[in-house]
Amino acid sequence: MAKIMKRKNKLNKASLSVIVIVWIVVQASVCGLTCAADYAIGADLSFLKQAEKRGVVFKDNGQGKPGLQIFKEHGYNWIRLRLFHTPTRLPNNLEYTITLAQEAKKLGFRFLLNYHYSD
Repeated sequence: MAKIMKRKNKLNKASLSVIVIVWIVVQASVCGLTCAADYAIGADLSFLKQAEKRGVVFKDNGQGKPGLQIFKEHGYNWIRLRLFHTPTRLPNNLEYTITLAQEAKKLGFRFLLNYHYSD
């Protein structure tokens, strides 16, 4: 009788272990689909339009694409944009920043706007 009880306890422990492992895997899968949006993954991309205007071509696997698109395709969901008051020689004026912000919003980015009085 003791042998049967021992075997039953081992079976119960093994069953419980399998249930816990399956539950963890299911939770991880569900969270992988829904929890990724909870994290802010981003970069300061204030320079992108200036670089592209100067002829820089950003590539992903050898294929030229707009910089914003590459970042979006690689899981970035936030960008930082800098708006400069001074120095005025930098391209990060209001017009430049609004244009870049509009392009980012079209791709689904959220953005942080940093206003710089000087650099």
